[in-house]
Amino acid sequence: MDGVSKDITSILADWPNDQEGVAARLIIDGDGRQWLQMRLHLGLLQMALDGRPDGQRPRGCGSLLEHFGRLPAEQWARLDDSDYAELSREVTQFYHRRVGLLAVAGQCQARGEPGRAIEMFRRAVRDADHNLAIMDLLHARCPDDRRVEPHEQYRPFVLGQRTYALAHRLVLQGRRDEAVEQIKAGRSAIEGVYRNGGAAELIEYDPSVKQLRQLERRIRRTYKIDRTLAEQLADAIDQEQYERAADLRDQIARRQDGPDEPGGP
Repeated sequence: MDGVSKDITSILADWPNDQEGVAARLIIDGDGRQWLQMRLHLGLLQMALDGRPDGQRPRGCGSLLEHFGRLPAEQWARLDDSDYAELSREVTQFYHRRVGLLAVAGQCQARGEPGRAIEMFRRAVRDADHNLAIMDLLHARCPDDRRVEPHEQYRPFVLGQRTYALAHRLVLQGRRDEAVEQIKAGRSAIEGVYRNGGAAELIEYDPSVKQLRQLERRIRRTYKIDRTLAEQLADAIDQEQYERAADLRDQIARRQDGPDEPGGP
């Protein structure tokens, strides 16, 4: 023994896991580095904020997504159970960190720290994109559908969390019109997953679709958005109001070139 206690009882006692939702927080270590912690019933997770959540560089790469993405298509036929198990563990890591980031972002919003919340929501979008990219890679390269489906079944859920995080970030940046458009795009992507899988009847029961609909209504109501610029543009084109359509296109282009600054409540 090196004389340094490895017991985490005191940490758990000071951070009871009796709250609703996800218990997560940011901590700073002795070297000034930030880490994300999530409280579990029997312990806690500690994750790096950037890169792989476990801080590792598997097979000399920043992630297994990077490593497997570089493999030629013919090498995928030689991957074995251990390779796919490793990739699944990476998916789980990025899932846990995304959930923790969303929880911390919500805490920052509640404390009136929009800049910090924007940073956490941005990272949550990044982690959702990572797992969606793994799903895309498996769909494109994996020769065995039985290895694809266990991940693919979560695509609507990941799309929903990505859209939720992105919409909240845009609202905090004062880009509420864009937030509504991103929610619509996210919902459409989720619905497309069900339709492409021949299960369109399940769309109405998907909790992510319901949540995003509620969020869109809340943003429209709170910020008095009747028609977004994109919706107004579609209306103008339908009504052959081409001068108005050109003006709306210019407004959308200027908005897309604008800075990402905190500007929400």
